[in-house]
Amino acid sequence: MRDLIADSMGTEAFETVGLSVFAGMGLLLSAIGLYGVLSYAVSHKRTEMAVRLALGATPRDLAALVLSDGGRMVAAGTGC
Repeated sequence: MRDLIADSMGTEAFETVGLSVFAGMGLLLSAIGLYGVLSYAVSHKRTEMAVRLALGATPRDLAALVLSDGGRMVAAGTGC
């Protein structure tokens, strides 16, 4: 009986592992893509951030700027 149950569950376990691997790959690719988009956006705002620092902005203000822009990009990408 145990062999019969193990044989019937083998296919489902294989499908679950395969689905998990593909989901993990999708998550990894989306994280890499998000990093690339944020990196590109920050590199184009480098002069703006330098001017803001020269006018007295704190590093916390610059981090808030980057995170708010990133949040907007993520929201637009997910369709919210």
